[in-house]
Amino acid sequence: MSTAAFMQRAPSGASQVPETTSAYFGDGRFSLQGTMLVLTPDHGRGNAQSAAIRVEQESKDLGVQLGVKRIDRLCLMEGSGEICYNRIR
Repeated sequence: MSTAAFMQRAPSGASQVPETTSAYFGDGRFSLQGTMLVLTPDHGRGNAQSAAIRVEQESKDLGVQLGVKRIDRLCLMEGSGEICYNRIR
């Protein structure tokens, strides 16, 4: 069995930032179908969920001494928003 969790923070006023933690258990599977990421739970525990994805790569020239910084970005679009994961190299 494997486990994963993630936490989201969403400001909802000048002094409130609610946090939501979601946990996932099991050994479900994922697949890429065109521009869609499909998550399928194992052992028939629920329906498959899908989200549109976008992959980006950004390069920034930071000058002779600092070189080039590359940022790989994976964005999942769901409902009226998106969540993006960055990797800086």
